[in-house]
Amino acid sequence: MKGSDWYYGSNGNALTVALADSACPETVGAEAMQAFTQKAMETILAQLPAALSAATVPLMEKYEERFNQQLRRADGEIHAQRARSDLLDNTVAGLAHRLSHLEQELDLAKAKPRPPIVPNPERDRDVDHTILTVRASSAVAKNAVAAALSPWLTEANVPLGDGVELHGDDAAKSVTLAFQGPMEATRASRRSQAQQQLRLSDGSWRAFRVDVGVEAVPLHISADKNKKMVATEIACKKLQRCLADRGIRTLLDKDNGQRLAKWEPLVRVLPLPASRTPKVEWNLSALADTSLSKEEANELARQVFDTREVRWSG
Repeated sequence: MKGSDWYYGSNGNALTVALADSACPETVGAEAMQAFTQKAMETILAQLPAALSAATVPLMEKYEERFNQQLRRADGEIHAQRARSDLLDNTVAGLAHRLSHLEQELDLAKAKPRPPIVPNPERDRDVDHTILTVRASSAVAKNAVAAALSPWLTEANVPLGDGVELHGDDAAKSVTLAFQGPMEATRASRRSQAQQQLRLSDGSWRAFRVDVGVEAVPLHISADKNKKMVATEIACKKLQRCLADRGIRTLLDKDNGQRLAKWEPLVRVLPLPASRTPKVEWNLSALADTSLSKEEANELARQVFDTREVRWSG
C-alpha cells in the first residue's frame, strides 16, 4: 500500500482517509490492518451525518417547493369549483322561480279557459272600397246628415245625387255614402277623391255636426272596415298610448297593423279570430334603438292585451 490514498465520496462531499507513505510499512499485518480499518470506519461514521445533511437539504427544499406549488394549484382549483357551484345554485334557483311563475300562469289559464272559436264571416269579409261610412253617437236624421255633408262633397266634385248617394234609414246612427260610376275603379277613385278632401290645406280635418234638439252631435267619417281591421286599429292605439307614456313616439301603419319608430316597424298586432287577446310581435332590431328592454316590452304587451301570444322577430 506504499504511496496510495484511500478516498470515499458522497454527492461531492469527500470522506477521506489518507495513509502517508512513511506511515505505511511494506508489509501490513492482520492486526495493523484491522486497526487501520477500524479507524477508517470511525472516521467515515463521524463524517457521515454532515455529508448526508449536506446532500439531502437541497433535495428536501426542492421537493418542498414543488409540494407548495401543487398545494397552491389545488387551492385555486377548489376556489374555482366553489365559484362554479355557487353559479349553478343561483341558476337553479332562478329556473325554479321561473318554473313557479309559469305554473301559476298555467293554473290561471286552466281556471279561465278560453271560449271556443266561432267563425265570423263579418270579421274577415272583403272591404268595399267604393263607400264611406258616416257614424254618430246617437240617431240622426238622414236629411240633416246630407245637408251637413253636401258642401264637402260638392267641393270634392262628387255632389250628392250625382256622384254619390246616401243610403240608410231616415233616422239612424250610421249611414253609407255609396259613390257612383260605370266601373268599380271609377267609384273607388271618387271615394278616394272625396276622402282626400276631408283634410284641409292647413293640415286640420273637417268637422261635421248635426243638431239634435239642443245638442250638436258630431259625425265621424271612415272607410269601410271589417271587424278585424277595427280590432287591429284599436290595439295599435292602445300600444301607442303606452309607448308614448314611456317617451317613445310612433306612427301608425293601419294597413299592416304596425307602430313605426323612426320609420321602422317596431311592433305589430295580429288579432286572432273571435279573440280579445291578439298576438303581439316585436321587432328586436328596432326595439334595441329605444329605451324599452325586451322584458319591458313583453310585460307591456301582457298588461295592455292580457295576452300570452308574444313573438319576436329581427
